[in-house]
Amino acid sequence: RAMPSASDALSRVRSVASIGGGPAPCLYGFSLFEEEISAAGRDHRESEQKKAQLCCYDFVPDAWAPWVTALDALLPLHVNSGATRRDHASDCDEATHGAGPDETARAQRNTPQRLSIRSCDITDSAQELDEQLTAADLYLFSYVLTETRGKWRGFVERLFKAAHEGAILLCAEPTNWQLKALLALLDGEPLRSCWLDVRATAAAPSVLLLQKLHAQGSGDMLTE
Repeated sequence: RAMPSASDALSRVRSVASIGGGPAPCLYGFSLFEEEISAAGRDHRESEQKKAQLCCYDFVPDAWAPWVTALDALLPLHVNSGATRRDHASDCDEATHGAGPDETARAQRNTPQRLSIRSCDITDSAQELDEQLTAADLYLFSYVLTETRGKWRGFVERLFKAAHEGAILLCAEPTNWQLKALLALLDGEPLRSCWLDVRATAAAPSVLLLQKLHAQGSGDMLTE
């Protein structure tokens, strides 16, 4: 209610970037969110359009890769459709039965993918910001700011500047310590922010929602 523009933007999310968090909880959480907005009738995407994609940017992508591949195969590909990537791959296998290896491999590569993982070091201020990352509609930061204890500043500052207008950052940490540091870092940037959960101890996470605004909205901050 405090940020209606963010609420509307969340229902239109097509690309999600998880920064430094394991893909399983981020995937599960966003899958639940998709179910919720669909049930509430707030999903503005057509039924045949692809569901949102999630790319996890992690320090140890090779360790997660087998799990990412397995999870990706089980995800529905389209809004209001139960067809999964595995189903699509099976259809490709049937369609290319008897075809040469090049044609079969090409069909498999063209199978839609919703979940992927890439290498990223949030403590490296010179870390490359690839096109998929800067084009994301929603950024998830889960406990990684506290884990890296301020070494994230250069990376996050560059990422926020590169993100598109309307992009959302959802940040969850064990305390509000690093989240307050994040707000201080972005002071003066065009954004709106809202505390969803504020705790002074590690008993439960503190959750901060931020949305990037047009440059003319600089200083338009909401801290409900």
